[in-house]
Amino acid sequence: MKKTLQFCSNPIQTFKNIFLIILFLSTSFVLGQTVTPVKTVTANAAACGTIDVQLNITGANPISRPLEATLVIDTSGSMGDVIPGDTNTPLDYAQDAAVNFINTFFSAANNPSGQNKIGIVTYGTTAIIRANLTGSSGKTGLLNIINNLTPNNGNAQFTNIQDGIVKGDAVMSAGSFNCNTSRSMIVLSDGVANRTGTNGNNCSSGTGGSCIQSAITAANNARTNVVSGVTYNNQIFAIGLFGGISGSEESDATYCMNGIQSGGNAYITQSGANLNGVYTQIFSQLNWIAQQISSPLFETETISNSFDIVPGSISVNKGTYTQNGQVIVWNVDFLNVETITLKYRLTPKSGICGNQAVSTSRLDYLNSACVVTTQNITTPNYCVKCTPVLTSGTIAACYSTVAAAQAAAIAATTAPSSCGSPLTFTATTSGTCNAVITVTGSNGCYTNTTTYNTKIDNTAPTLSGQGANSTLNCPATPVFTAPTSTDGCSTPTITYTDVTTQGTPSCPGNYTITRTWIATDSCGNTSTPVSQAITVRDITPPTFASLPATSTIPYNSTPSFQQAVATDSCSSVTLTFTDASTTPNCNGSYSVTRTWTATDLCNNVSTATQTINVSAAVIVANDNTGSSVNGFTGGTSFTNVLSNDTLNGVAVTASQVTTTFVSSTNAGITLSGNNVVVAAGTPAGNYTLTYKICAVSASCSCDTAIVTVP
Repeated sequence: MKKTLQFCSNPIQTFKNIFLIILFLSTSFVLGQTVTPVKTVTANAAACGTIDVQLNITGANPISRPLEATLVIDTSGSMGDVIPGDTNTPLDYAQDAAVNFINTFFSAANNPSGQNKIGIVTYGTTAIIRANLTGSSGKTGLLNIINNLTPNNGNAQFTNIQDGIVKGDAVMSAGSFNCNTSRSMIVLSDGVANRTGTNGNNCSSGTGGSCIQSAITAANNARTNVVSGVTYNNQIFAIGLFGGISGSEESDATYCMNGIQSGGNAYITQSGANLNGVYTQIFSQLNWIAQQISSPLFETETISNSFDIVPGSISVNKGTYTQNGQVIVWNVDFLNVETITLKYRLTPKSGICGNQAVSTSRLDYLNSACVVTTQNITTPNYCVKCTPVLTSGTIAACYSTVAAAQAAAIAATTAPSSCGSPLTFTATTSGTCNAVITVTGSNGCYTNTTTYNTKIDNTAPTLSGQGANSTLNCPATPVFTAPTSTDGCSTPTITYTDVTTQGTPSCPGNYTITRTWIATDSCGNTSTPVSQAITVRDITPPTFASLPATSTIPYNSTPSFQQAVATDSCSSVTLTFTDASTTPNCNGSYSVTRTWTATDLCNNVSTATQTINVSAAVIVANDNTGSSVNGFTGGTSFTNVLSNDTLNGVAVTASQVTTTFVSSTNAGITLSGNNVVVAAGTPAGNYTLTYKICAVSASCSCDTAIVTVP
């Protein structure tokens, strides 16, 4: 299997990728390493009773440690081949990636201890150690070595991966051997191994041939170093640049690089432009999170004796595994910043069901602080489904359809949930009037059945004898005549619904009630409905209470009418009125007639009237006697002739009447305004003056009076 590689060949983007890796590593120094196991136990969707177990172990937040890395670079002749459509050779890209790797490796953020070291080995037909492990002070020399590499480099055109790894192992063997230092070898090849040994000997091809197998053996030897009796683990990363090969050559080369890679698949790419990204990704893996100890190995799975391991179901995406009976041992040299996965499949043994402990898991490793650590991983229990136990309930004696009877039987059947999941029920039926329903309950793996006896009747009852349609006058109340029902299997239940339709005009007293009956037998069969309609009409107008008889009130009084009262048997009543007045006579008399109209909600109308007469104005002029006046000089004999006159019995005011001079017995006796005056030079004697007053509001209501002047 190839690792999926998606990288950008843009140098600016490559710099960003490197910066992100540096930032990640710098942050992890503070956070501290974490090893997080997550174990899941799930039912296999394709095989009933089969269980899928998956253990994911995630490494994160590596701590800072000294790094020692040896770059083993292929400089065979093919590394100088021209790439179609590209001005760079594979070696150009390899040099660029190595330069970036060295710069990143020795940056202050990634080399806080100042103890990081890099060695360089190149190989073609044979391998050459270009630089032993060198610290940051020798970075310039290392970069010069990389930049001056050429294809062949004096080693002809063949590919001796085995010698490259052996020389790389020699460089690593001179490194720092302590728990704290991380040691790694990064092997780059662009083709199939075709030479072996320090002299570049011929070897056999194919995945089983000595060319490839000697390279894999060299890698296995380089994974550990024994120093002073202590075994130290090393990481080996393999990069396949296989754009120039295909077919069996590519598959053989991929097999070889996968065998060289520590605990997983190699980094395979078709384009040299991706090498920067590959080296950047590998750099993030140099600082390991956990390291395997010699015993026990990294992870141990102990399977419960209630289960069998399905042959061929065990798989890991890193490292190797061994199975011994009910125990699986997972061998992983290093846990890096990654998630690694162990999968296997189980089947329960005969008679096993219910909630079960599936397995136990244990991690044993050397953590980043060089402390042997043990973690017991929580494993969820798994519920193995059992044969369901069905309990029959009660169903009705009769149903109208097979579907209804089966649905009722299923609803009445109960069973304990199977591992937290409800059972699935189905039903079959034999017979009709004496039907037998068989209910089957299934939990997806096992089934059980129970039966019910009932009757299935799909013949509807009949209805007849309902009342005829009729019409009533409000306030009469509709009374309906119900039908009777017959049925061949049971006594039906008769129900009805009423629908009220408003008449025209729409009002409470105008409506039609249609009562519809339906009969339902014990099996739920329903008859054809029958109906009776009764129409109610409101044609009666409201009734008035008696109003007062015609009456007369004095002149200038305001007519006051009694409030009319009207009632209706079917709805509320709205009262309105209009007043009609006669034209007043000149004496001020007139009459007002109020006509009341009562309208119910069905627009039935009745009327009633009341008349009030207003009498004529009554004006009275009373005689008066004035005082004696010297006729020679003249003067006023009587002041305000209106002083004792009345209008409707009330003393009159000058504004209410017009005062007119009628006559006098002497021309010297006159009326000035409302005063009687004697002109100068009037002979002595007894005289009279006659005047007339008329009401301003009733011009023909007049009276005269005489004032005597002595």
